[in-house]
Amino acid sequence: MALNHDAQLGASAGSGVERAWSESAELAELFLRACSAGAPCTDLANALAESVLEAAEVRLALDVLEGDECLYAKATELASRVLDAVGRRNAGKAGGGENG
Repeated sequence: MALNHDAQLGASAGSGVERAWSESAELAELFLRACSAGAPCTDLANALAESVLEAAEVRLALDVLEGDECLYAKATELASRVLDAVGRRNAGKAGGGENG
């Protein structure tokens, strides 16, 4: 059942999200450095795109866009993940003593 699968993905989303984006960020930096140095960077561009598309939230968003019978369950899970991620980011800013 897709809803149970999505719930399982959501349970592990916290560290998985950060890890997925961290890996993508590393590839992004490598890509930008290679391009700015004039090195061939097609392979890095492809690796970056693939790493972003592998992120659970991106896959979930694509599932929502496909519009299958679990559309609302998947969209609800996606909304929850987005709000959780924003909440974590905002909590980090509040706890980080940012001037503003």
